[in-house]
Amino acid sequence: MTLKQHPAYEAFQFLLLLVFQGKNLFRFLNSKHKDQAVSKNAYYRFLNETSYNWNRFLLLLAARVIAIFDKLTRKERVKVLALGWSDGYSFIPVGFNALSSAAESNRYQEMSADIDRRSNGYKVRKESLMAKTNAAIMLIQRDLNTGIQADYVLMDTWFTTNQ
Repeated sequence: MTLKQHPAYEAFQFLLLLVFQGKNLFRFLNSKHKDQAVSKNAYYRFLNETSYNWNRFLLLLAARVIAIFDKLTRKERVKVLALGWSDGYSFIPVGFNALSSAAESNRYQEMSADIDRRSNGYKVRKESLMAKTNAAIMLIQRDLNTGIQADYVLMDTWFTTNQ
């Protein structure tokens, strides 16, 4: 059985369930239940696939979980957005951006010219070059566009400095 025969959702679901069962992939694949899984290499290929938009996936997953939590949260509770949603008890991460530097002189290595500009990998690399204030605004706007609502936005002062 190969991963090509199964949707990416099933691979993700299987790996996530392993976490909640306190198991790791290696032990599961060497157990008597190994026939319920595809090959180890198939899971590693899934996790390393550059065409998946992991930022979008995290955001959509967070939006679904928040919609459920929001129904269970009293209306008077203050909700905040800190690149994660919180109602004071729970925290759901909703986005991330691995920033490099907007200043070319501060970068360790430039992006390869061979990267396909249509790929998610290119888009993530391009976003990493944004100024941190612009990156913060972009992340908040993505969250709001997905329907996540908050009363406040909390952030470190690092996002508001020019260095």
